[in-house]
Amino acid sequence: MTFWAEVLAIFIGDVLASVLLVLWYVMIQWFLRATDVTVGYAWKWEAKDFHPSFDIRNRASSRSYLLANIAYKRSAEEQPLAIDNKSVGE
Repeated sequence: MTFWAEVLAIFIGDVLASVLLVLWYVMIQWFLRATDVTVGYAWKWEAKDFHPSFDIRNRASSRSYLLANIAYKRSAEEQPLAIDNKSVGE
């Protein structure tokens, strides 16, 4: 292989590797943007009762999420200890 053919082969390999890295980065950023939801958790007082209050922020590009009931349960049990709809609706 001549000198210039070797330089051209290395150049083409570097360009293809760079394109693959950029495509990989774009795919990761797209995935993170499509799935980025943050949830904050705090306790809220109402008269003498208090309950958890969730701050759910949709930082993703999607427009809607279905948020179901919040069920509190122990890790080894199937039955929930309590189901909380009050914290979700605020």
